[in-house]
Amino acid sequence: MDNAMHISRIIGPVFFILSLIIMFDKKRVDEAIKSLQEITGLQLIVGMVNLLLGLIIISFYNVWAWNWGLLVTVFAWFAVLRGVLILLFPKVVRGFKVKTEGRMFFGFIFMAWSILLCWFGFFPM
Repeated sequence: MDNAMHISRIIGPVFFILSLIIMFDKKRVDEAIKSLQEITGLQLIVGMVNLLLGLIIISFYNVWAWNWGLLVTVFAWFAVLRGVLILLFPKVVRGFKVKTEGRMFFGFIFMAWSILLCWFGFFPM
C-alpha cells in the first residue's frame, strides 16, 4: 500500500489542477483537443506517454483489492488502454467530438477522484 500512497501523492495534485483546467478553461482545453486530433506527432507522443505512465504505475502497484488503492490501479489500466487506443487507432481519436455540456460533469468527477487520491495519499489511515 506504500506504493499506492506515493503514486497518489503524485497524481492526485496533478489531477486536481487538470480538473480545474477542464472545468474553467474551455478555450485551452478545446485547443488542446483540436491539436491532438490534427497533429499526428502529438498523438504519437500522447499515446506513448499514456502507455508508459500506465505501465510504470502497474509495475509498482497493481492490486485489485476493494480499498482506496483501487483508484490507482484503475487509473493505471485506464492510461494503458488509452495509450494503446491512441497508438493503434489514431483515426478514432480524430473522430472524437468535443461536447462542452459534459465538461463540468467530467471535470467534477475528475476533481472528486483527485481529492480522494490526495486524501488517501497525504492522510493515510
